[in-house]
Amino acid sequence: MTPLFLKIKDTLLAAFNPTGGVGYHFTALRYSNSLWAPFRDELDQKLMRWRASLPKDSECVIVGSSAGYTLKSSFLKSFSRIICVDPDPLAPLIFKRRHKALNVIWDNRNYFFENQRLNLEQTQKLFAAYPEQPILISNFMGQLMFLTEDGELPKAWKSEFEELISKRKFASYHDIESVHGDERVDHLTQDLFEGLEKSDLIWEIAPGQKHSIRFIKNL
Repeated sequence: MTPLFLKIKDTLLAAFNPTGGVGYHFTALRYSNSLWAPFRDELDQKLMRWRASLPKDSECVIVGSSAGYTLKSSFLKSFSRIICVDPDPLAPLIFKRRHKALNVIWDNRNYFFENQRLNLEQTQKLFAAYPEQPILISNFMGQLMFLTEDGELPKAWKSEFEELISKRKFASYHDIESVHGDERVDHLTQDLFEGLEKSDLIWEIAPGQKHSIRFIKNL
């Protein structure tokens, strides 16, 4: 395969992946200003308390930013610069329309996978690229199981990732469980970041579809 073909393939996969991309943007178009508002308000309170613990001139790396539907512009503007790490080709345009007058750059590199398998060497490149900036993992960890080849989130990988990120100032909010009608899904993140301060929120993504979201922070 030529490099151009691989680039086109990766772009299409990012635009139509099972956890984000076109489907997520369509849902956000319908509900982000209505059903999602209470979750966004509650999350913002937690994020602003985390922000208060960081230097005033901090930048912020947001992993899995998408178009910033769950984030408020006031939170984003409190940083000197935002680095959005997300391969979704639609996200930058929509993000710019939602969050105006921001100093933001985009990084669409893959820092987590190799051949649909989680690869910590890839993730180490993320920390090397941004060695000083606080990191916000934005509704990403709970989606990983849907992106792997076998639908798993290995305990060994989680342990190694926790060790890798433990030296950094970071926050994460991620699915731990979701319910849609009679279907209940375990997102395999209940045991992530044990020992850190945490709190749980409910996000009604669509009518009858509720996600339990865990917020954690490492100061």
